[in-house]
Amino acid sequence: NKEEEPDIENEILTFVKQFGGDRDDYGYSVQQTQDGGYVIVGSTDSFGEGGSDVWLIKTDSLGTELWSKTYGGSSHDGAEYIRQTVDGGFIIVGYTSSFSLGTRDFWLIKTDSNGEEEWNQVFGGERYDYGRCVIQTNDLGFIFTGTLQTSSFALYVVKTSAEGIEQWSYIDTLFGRSSGSSIIQSNDGGYAVIGTKNDIVYDDIYLLKLYSDGTEKWMKNFGDNSIQTGIDVQQTSEGGYILLGSNFTNTTSTDNDILIIKTDNNGEEEWNKIYGGENNDSGNSIQITDDGGYIILGSTQSFDAQS
Repeated sequence: NKEEEPDIENEILTFVKQFGGDRDDYGYSVQQTQDGGYVIVGSTDSFGEGGSDVWLIKTDSLGTELWSKTYGGSSHDGAEYIRQTVDGGFIIVGYTSSFSLGTRDFWLIKTDSNGEEEWNQVFGGERYDYGRCVIQTNDLGFIFTGTLQTSSFALYVVKTSAEGIEQWSYIDTLFGRSSGSSIIQSNDGGYAVIGTKNDIVYDDIYLLKLYSDGTEKWMKNFGDNSIQTGIDVQQTSEGGYILLGSNFTNTTSTDNDILIIKTDNNGEEEWNKIYGGENNDSGNSIQITDDGGYIILGSTQSFDAQS
């Protein structure tokens, strides 16, 4: 059921902006803000305290920088995801080595609307941990997911208060290796997490459903004789879920394709679709559109305009 996308012509660009210094700088997450501008988060080697630091940039609606802030210490720190909070500030999740309890830990940073830090909290163990996604919850607290390194790597979910104080955590210990990529609050007040687990030979997508207190409701696996990675999840209007992943055929070709899976409200698969061409194509984010369809942001080598 592989479907090839047509070439895109007559693209219209509103603006293109670059941000950075004379060293390596990376952007990992962007969101449009309440004032119509944008906020970008990532890491910078060009600015900050040393090593790499979390870098937060605020722009106007045309992408012109209004201000930027760095957060970090003398070692390596970075951010993976940002969302604006209901008070107009921002919540950031990433990792820190500068202030870690172990080698590298989850780092949660809350700022006001001008990027001034209000608080930060460190979570994790003695080894290599990092956060991938954070959202504000209905009770104005926060919940994030990522990967915790114990004897192997495990999906990790932490729910906090509005001040970032841990209320509960969930660690997936059923599989030898797993990770969390994206989390949402579902319409029943619980949470849905998409991630990847290693099934001895192949990587499979899995969807975890938690009750509001962090106890597991169900877990569903999606995979076949290929390598599949879970990337993003959204809840549909009828209460089911739409999953974004990648599908690698594990043949002699480097054919990585975009995979979307539709489930019902119990996580049972209803259908799946694969999109891509002869080369590597991947998705990073999926959203539900007003007409009930889906829009995916990613990258393509199969339909590269330069080819």
